[in-house]
Amino acid sequence: MSIGIDIVSIQRFKDKPNLIARVLSTNEFNEYKRRKESLEFVAGHFAAKEAFLKANRFEHQVAFKRIEILYFDNGRPYIYFEKGIYDNVSISHDGGIAIAIVNIEEGK
Repeated sequence: MSIGIDIVSIQRFKDKPNLIARVLSTNEFNEYKRRKESLEFVAGHFAAKEAFLKANRFEHQVAFKRIEILYFDNGRPYIYFEKGIYDNVSISHDGGIAIAIVNIEEGK
């Protein structure tokens, strides 16, 4: 088992369309545009992607757009990366910060 965690200021993404475009995949960006709390959405996704990278201990750069944070029908997030689904993901935001934790089970 390997765990990654990340925390980020939500305001980091305010008025930064280029940063948002680098972080979100096409599917995520379409969802971002529909969300009322769009900055919380992008900050949570950024934190989850950072946590995923930390949990995997990647030794090379991975473009954030290749890591997708999607949602099951019940609203629970999961990560889709290189045809694999990682469903031990938690994202939260409050008080101007977003935090995410990802648990990667062995053999995934």
